Amino acid sequence: MRPGDMLTVQEVDRLGRNLLEGLIMLTDLFEQGYAVKVLDGIAAGEHTERSLILDLALALAEDRRRDISKKTKNGLDAAKARGRVGGRRPVMSDVLTAQAVALRDKGFTIRQIQPHLTYKTAGGETRNPSVGAISQALKTHDAE
Repeated sequence: MRPGDMLTVQEVDRLGRNLLEGLIMLTDLFEQGYAVKVLDGIAAGEHTERSLILDLALALAEDRRRDISKKTKNGLDAAKARGRVGGRRPVMSDVLTAQAVALRDKGFTIRQIQPHLTYKTAGGETRNPSVGAISQALKTHDAE
């Protein structure tokens, strides 16, 4: 960017991860002669210097981010209390892990084991587990 150029952002919260970072970024931009154009939110418009509305928009964005994070954590904790764990279901079942262990014990490498293992997706498709999934399952098995 050159002095006189304008940085355009969708919302003011794109300028930093938190209030302090956003304020520092705005201050640096304005000191270097750049303008900032905000497309959405309460600070929408073109700005050439810090203002209360920009500072307020950054503070509100940080508060909104904190609320989202808190609600996400509460939701994950509630799901965990109900016995649910986030993330994808593991591809490697106990049966597939046992097959992988047996093949490894015969001297097969993980890449050689992969084509011998198959599972069905929720859509009924037959697939081979990834090398990473096999490796992780074998590490978990060895640690037990």
